[in-house]
Amino acid sequence: MRRLFALLLLFAPLLYAVAGCNDFVVLADSRNTFVPFSLTDEGRYDAVRFVSVFDNPFGTNHSEFLVVAKNNAGVTVPNGTIFLPLTNVFYASLFDYATMQQNNTVTYYCDGVQTDTWTVDFFQSLPLETTNGTVTGTFLKVSSWKKNAFAFDYNRSVSSYFYALAVPLNGMKVGTVFFETVPRVYQKATLTGVTYVACCTNQCDDRGRTCTSNLINADDSCLNATTLHDMSCVSDTCIPKDVECAFGCFENGCKPGKPYCNDSDKGASLYEKGFTEGVDDTYKRFNVADECVSDYKLREYVCMGNNLSSNDLDCFYGCSNGACRRPPAPTEITPGSFENPTPVPEKPRTAEDNTALQIAGAIALLAIVLALGYADFAKKKK
Repeated sequence: MRRLFALLLLFAPLLYAVAGCNDFVVLADSRNTFVPFSLTDEGRYDAVRFVSVFDNPFGTNHSEFLVVAKNNAGVTVPNGTIFLPLTNVFYASLFDYATMQQNNTVTYYCDGVQTDTWTVDFFQSLPLETTNGTVTGTFLKVSSWKKNAFAFDYNRSVSSYFYALAVPLNGMKVGTVFFETVPRVYQKATLTGVTYVACCTNQCDDRGRTCTSNLINADDSCLNATTLHDMSCVSDTCIPKDVECAFGCFENGCKPGKPYCNDSDKGASLYEKGFTEGVDDTYKRFNVADECVSDYKLREYVCMGNNLSSNDLDCFYGCSNGACRRPPAPTEITPGSFENPTPVPEKPRTAEDNTALQIAGAIALLAIVLALGYADFAKKKK
């Protein structure tokens, strides 16, 4: 069994991969890697190495791929260039040959059938807003065609993309993963790798305080005295969300109390931004505002008993700042408001105009005479 698989077995409790379903892809530093990609072309590069637990899923017959982060010697290639090596040895820096991809994508295969395409974008200097402040460094952004394809640190979050360091930064190694926790805010993962829904379709079941899916299996948990790490089914996978318990968090759930719901506009006004707040029947606190989900679509939050619900409504004149734009006021028409058009006097003809008209008339008359003469000639000939 190849050395890579033996190495990964040491970390089997951390991998969280399911045979035939979930892959676990390790990200590692591959500095000063020698890559011959033809009989005459070769180079030496610092690169980020992506290694799969599965056998040869990338590009039909590769268990890993490299993304160039820095040119060191030999043939210069753009940063972000992807190589698929023909030998798969985790420790080795020398490959027999490698296939250089012509774009920034890598296909993923299950049993010889393409199931996904990963896009790898290279950013030489990118500022990321993180839970510990702004981090500016050289990053790769890895994206999947699949929705909620990747999971991070077992059950901390899921997403269709993530960022990875391509160059060491402030003690962080190449391959350090950053994932989105709230919109445009990222958290550094503990694991230098990601769980990936590879060869199965997401399915999800949320019962009580346990959520089960192909990507994540996890229980709700108290993060502190008032915050619940709540796992629930969204788009056929367990999605974690940190929520506030109105009366405190205890034993993986919110403590009971008196639920209620208040909607400022009672869900009745499309043209005013409303606010809905309360405590639902599971004793979780909510406080949301109506929002535009597109240029012509409003998400109106309403009370359903003590619980929060929402309706997506069409805005004929567009949506702005959590409300539909009002129709334009009708224009009042009063008698006499329309003025009669002022006739435009005809421009007087000049002598040149008269001469041109005379010439045109003469030509027309000559054409008529010639036509009549030809007709008479043809008649006599018969």
